[in-house]
Amino acid sequence: MVTVLALSLLNPHVYLDTVISIGSIGSQFPLNQRIYFINGTYLASFVWFFGLAYGARILIPIF
Repeated sequence: MVTVLALSLLNPHVYLDTVISIGSIGSQFPLNQRIYFINGTYLASFVWFFGLAYGARILIPIF
C-alpha cells in the first residue's frame, strides 16, 4: 500500500497534468462552462484508464 501511494503521490506527471495543464486550460473557459470541461476531463480519464486495463487484458495473448 505504501508503494502504491508513493508511486501515485510522488509522480510529478500527476501534478503537471492535473494542476498546470488542465488548470490553465480550464481557467480559459467562462465560469458557467467550466463544469462541462471538468466533466469532460473526468470522462476522458475514466475511458482512458479502463481502456488501458481492458486493452491490456485483450492483448495478453499477443505479448
